[in-house]
Amino acid sequence: MMMSFSPQAGMLLTIDGLGYRFAEDPAAAGLPFRQIGRCSTVYRLQCQDGKSFALKVPIPAYALPPDQAAERQSEAGALTAFANLPGLQACQRTIITANTHPELLWYYPELAEATLMPWIDGLSWQEVILGGYAISLDAGHSLGRALVLTLALAEAHGLAHCDLSGSNVLLPHFGQELAEHPVELVDLDGMYALGLALQETIPGRRCLASGSPGYAHRSIPRGTWGPLADRFAAAVLLAEMLAWGDPQVRLNAHGKQYFDPDELQANSDRYHLLVSVLRRRSGDAVVEMFRQAWFSPSLSDCPPLADWARLLEVPLADHLGDPSAVAALPALPLAVGQSSLWPASPQAAWSAAWLPVAEHTTSQPVQPARETSRPADLAVPAGPLLAGSVFYL
Repeated sequence: MMMSFSPQAGMLLTIDGLGYRFAEDPAAAGLPFRQIGRCSTVYRLQCQDGKSFALKVPIPAYALPPDQAAERQSEAGALTAFANLPGLQACQRTIITANTHPELLWYYPELAEATLMPWIDGLSWQEVILGGYAISLDAGHSLGRALVLTLALAEAHGLAHCDLSGSNVLLPHFGQELAEHPVELVDLDGMYALGLALQETIPGRRCLASGSPGYAHRSIPRGTWGPLADRFAAAVLLAEMLAWGDPQVRLNAHGKQYFDPDELQANSDRYHLLVSVLRRRSGDAVVEMFRQAWFSPSLSDCPPLADWARLLEVPLADHLGDPSAVAALPALPLAVGQSSLWPASPQAAWSAAWLPVAEHTTSQPVQPARETSRPADLAVPAGPLLAGSVFYL
């Protein structure tokens, strides 16, 4: 018998033989913990094995037509193969379809094309920027290198996130001793991979067509779907992380991200401030590679992620398995030397000291000054930031 899908906290779903209960919203007794976005609603589930999962239910306008269900299932299988790469555990996913879960859809047809995946706790990089959280120089380097490792491995495997921004980069261990990979990518529904369907055929990808404000290259203001899609956004995110330990950079951040979207790839005050901090803290080689991306006429002119990995001494070969695969990646185009500002070994940065509290400074900001209020359109729970919040929308 069909039932309307309006879950309450504690309601049980059985998926592939395991029981999953809807977690309760800590701010609303009896209601499920959920996040509502443009294209979907995400619920937090607690599995009988003790692990937390996210159930992403598409809004009807973005649900895949039934005749394309096999395509969606194939896509999930292709991405799951990469779930063991550092920072890509959200690739582990199960798609609810009439072919794979007919009994569940008989009761709740609204769950057609819903996605079950791991729930990842942690602040997003966007939250760090909005909150003005201070981090040490070593912590910024640690985050930056972790992000480069994830994105360079993805690019080496023919993957690209295609909607890369601070809201889609989670920091599961922010404010803690770093024992595991400190960066996870989420919102992977629009991810590019060799052999997947073209962008226009997947409604979820059409939902991402506006691009990522503050991280989109000027040549593709409405976004793109392809193997080079992450190169410019990655350079901007990396620069933010490497420079975030400087109080002037934090003071002058523009709301959800460091740059005002209208000043991207321009000789703005924020650009010159960021470059001066990068030069002082990370060295000339980092500045020159960032400048190559910033003033690039197209994504193909941005440095490959493997180049950033070489510059920051990120050990790609340890994760690719075949050392020859690293040697076959594009050669670093810049003559760079190791800066004395970097830790002596790649592993040294992973034990960084964190300062996860908002720092107040009396320094005068560079104009234009940082916005001090949270944008009203940010899809986060009302009230104070919740430690352990997660964004899949």
